[in-house]
Amino acid sequence: MLISNILTREFTNPAALACQKQIKLEMSQFKDASASAIARGDCAIRINGIQYSVDEFDKCVTGQTKRLFQTPSKLLVVSNTENDYDVLTPIEPINDTNVSLFMFKPKDEKGASTMKSQKVVGATFNETHYYKDFAGQVDSDAGTPTLVGEAILMPEPTNQYDPNAVAVIAKMADGSPFKLGYLGKGTPMQAAIKAPTMAKLVVIAYSENGDYNDSYLVEVVD
Repeated sequence: MLISNILTREFTNPAALACQKQIKLEMSQFKDASASAIARGDCAIRINGIQYSVDEFDKCVTGQTKRLFQTPSKLLVVSNTENDYDVLTPIEPINDTNVSLFMFKPKDEKGASTMKSQKVVGATFNETHYYKDFAGQVDSDAGTPTLVGEAILMPEPTNQYDPNAVAVIAKMADGSPFKLGYLGKGTPMQAAIKAPTMAKLVVIAYSENGDYNDSYLVEVVD
C-alpha cells in the first residue's frame, strides 16, 4: 500500500490514519536507507531484506526525492520535501525475476547529476569468469556477494548487427580489459553513449548461491 503525503493530509481511511500515527510515533527511530543497496526485480524492490511493490516505488521515488528511510515497523518512508512523505508498506516475499542491484542517487536542490543503471546483455555468450576475477571491492554482507568495479562503455559503429552498439569493457583483477557484453539495443543509455565513457561495474554473484548465472550492471552519471 502506498500512502501519499503522510504527514500533511487528513485521512479518514482507518488503515491510512493508523499508518500516519505509526509514522509520527517512530519518526525519531527512522533508519536512513538512502545509501543501502536496492535490489530491483520485475515485481518488487528489496531494501535491507524487506520487499516493497516496484510499481508503488516508481510512483513516489522521483528526481525530487531526497532521502529514503525505514522504520522499526518496516515501512519505507520516501522524503520529497520537508514534512512531505510517501510511505510504502512491505509486501510478502516473492520469488522475483530479472533482479539487478542499484544505489539510490537523489538530485540535490541545484539539480546535480544522478546515476543511471542498466544490465549488461550478452554476457553469458562470452567467456565466463569467477566474480573475483574482476577488479574491485567485494561486499558479502547482503547474502549474495557483490563486487563493485570499473568498466568502459565503448561505442562500436562498425558492429555488423547494430551500428549503435555499445560494448562494455570490464577491468580485470590483473589490469587487463575484457569485453563483458553490450548495453541493451535501443535503450536510452545506449543512445546517450557517443564516446568512450567510464562506468561503475556491479557484479552480483548469484553463482555463489547455486546453479545460477551472475548478473552484471553498469552505472554512469548523466
